Amino acid sequence: MVPVQPPNRRDWPMAGRDAGASRHSPLVQITPGNVARLERAWAFDAGASNLQATPIVIGGLMYLTAGRRVIALEPETGKQRWQFEAKTKASRRGVAYWPGDGTAGARIFAGIDDGDLIALDATTGVPTFKQTRVTIEKA
Repeated sequence: MVPVQPPNRRDWPMAGRDAGASRHSPLVQITPGNVARLERAWAFDAGASNLQATPIVIGGLMYLTAGRRVIALEPETGKQRWQFEAKTKASRRGVAYWPGDGTAGARIFAGIDDGDLIALDATTGVPTFKQTRVTIEKA
């Protein structure tokens, strides 16, 4: 059994933030005393409608899907770092992160509506792997 490591304080590496889906952030910048004074820091036009993806944040980048695109943003500014555009829509439920294994770097995985699974370099957005849909026939 491999123990599940808690995420870095600043990261939100999966839906719900951790393996137990606690949805709790240990950050302390927002408090009951200042929440009423919060203002929008930035906005990003994803160029798609009816978005339902849950962004993840890892190592200073926010990853999300929007239409046919997988996008990496700087969470502090909303500046786009990279985007990958698929031939068909990317999963509306977001992406998954893999930290790498010492020989391969970190990857962002996204399902594509045509049944493909794509792995993107987490730093550059360059595709590193594509698994085409496999059809399983009943016996």
